[in-house]
Amino acid sequence: MKNVIRPFFGILLIFAANAWAMDIQGSHGGSWYNPDQSGHGFSIEVLNDEKLVVYWFVYTPDGEPTFLVTLADIQGDTAYGYLRQYSGMRFGEFDPSALSKEIWGTLSITFTGCDRATVTYQSTVTHNGKPYGAGQIDLARLTSIDGLKCKLQLPEGKFGNFSTGLESVPSAYWPEKSFVWILRDGTLAYQVARNSVVLEIGYGHLAMTGEDTFEYEVTTSEGNRSGTGMFEIDRVTMDLDELGVLSEPLDPAFQDEVTYDELEGEYSGPDAIFRATVEEMGRFHGISIGGDIWGSLIIPEPGRNQLVLDFHFDGSEYGMDNHGVNEGVGIYDRASGNLLFISARGSEVFQLLWFG
Repeated sequence: MKNVIRPFFGILLIFAANAWAMDIQGSHGGSWYNPDQSGHGFSIEVLNDEKLVVYWFVYTPDGEPTFLVTLADIQGDTAYGYLRQYSGMRFGEFDPSALSKEIWGTLSITFTGCDRATVTYQSTVTHNGKPYGAGQIDLARLTSIDGLKCKLQLPEGKFGNFSTGLESVPSAYWPEKSFVWILRDGTLAYQVARNSVVLEIGYGHLAMTGEDTFEYEVTTSEGNRSGTGMFEIDRVTMDLDELGVLSEPLDPAFQDEVTYDELEGEYSGPDAIFRATVEEMGRFHGISIGGDIWGSLIIPEPGRNQLVLDFHFDGSEYGMDNHGVNEGVGIYDRASGNLLFISARGSEVFQLLWFG
């Protein structure tokens, strides 16, 4: 089948050449639709690295409901296949001998992120003399499969610590400058500061919309925020609406390697709200004013200065009705021995400082 459909889809690839794309993975399975065309949609099942199934629940040119199915071949970020249309079997009888199926046409689906895709189709049949035609549909994720997390993999230059430097000053333990931290998987944290006053912090994720452009959704200290941004050479720019545009260069300290060995030791929070011991491979445990804490400090990119925080707490043994999990992004400030994190739990986001 691949040899037959390649000439047709070679033309379609022209449309996707300038767009951001990501290799197909199991987490792309789920329900997809176009919000502006609600009423028809796609169900996608990724079977393995080579095949996926697409069910398209749609209508004929006369408005009758129908569905199309393809077992498509995966090639990187795109899957290609013949769509088949089924008819004839009557409800309640389900007689296989009454079933008819025909090649409806061809379909390609290119994933341009964890939650975005583009379908291109071309039909070779008509319905009551009316052609289905050809076209392109932008899709957004409607549902996902529990336990399958999409793993975005940003290329070099599209992730890092962006700031003019976060040197601490005697009067402040927490940086009083603006910064943006972006992990390779698209996790994003930022701080907006002016005249040494922090105006907003945010934690969330970005999705690429083009070769250098992205959209983001974050939880902030003021609520939720979404917007657009752009990568330039060694710089990231984000539109923050009423706060203006945040534009920060790549901090050379991002290339300052952090190792698990140097993270080991004793840490405490401001005003001793918690104490933690970091052991081998970033695992930590300790106690806070609300109960026990434990978790991991993870170095997602060996050779770089970036950290992921997995922070659990539980106060039940102390008669406290509080428990939960914080996630966060941070850096190691080698000069002070401190760890700095933007951390989130549900609809809340925090500055989290670990004194080394």
